[in-house]
Amino acid sequence: MISALFHHIAIVKLTVHPLYLEWLNEGTVPKTTPDNTWFSPVIHRTRWYDLFTPEDRAEAMRGLWGVFSYMMRAGPAARRPMLGERQRSEIAHKFNFRKTKHEVAQEDDLDPPRSQSLY
Repeated sequence: MISALFHHIAIVKLTVHPLYLEWLNEGTVPKTTPDNTWFSPVIHRTRWYDLFTPEDRAEAMRGLWGVFSYMMRAGPAARRPMLGERQRSEIAHKFNFRKTKHEVAQEDDLDPPRSQSLY
């Protein structure tokens, strides 16, 4: 994630233990855990880079390219299946997130057409 404030940026990394994700998705607490940090997500942040300073701007771009290359890698994470529409919908409802595109499209089909006015 990129955190920005005016002309400063920082790169933020959030690490979440797989057991914590399982607890969020299924609501089951694991019986045995490898360590006691499974329930606390960890966040890391780089220093703030000033985009008006050429050295900071170059270092920030190197960091961003590192993030992009990590995201584009062809590893086990790249082969992981994406969540299906039904799973996304269940998670969204469970945590009160906004509606999925599929749900919004269904509601638009049920709603009567609205008159569009410029005023």
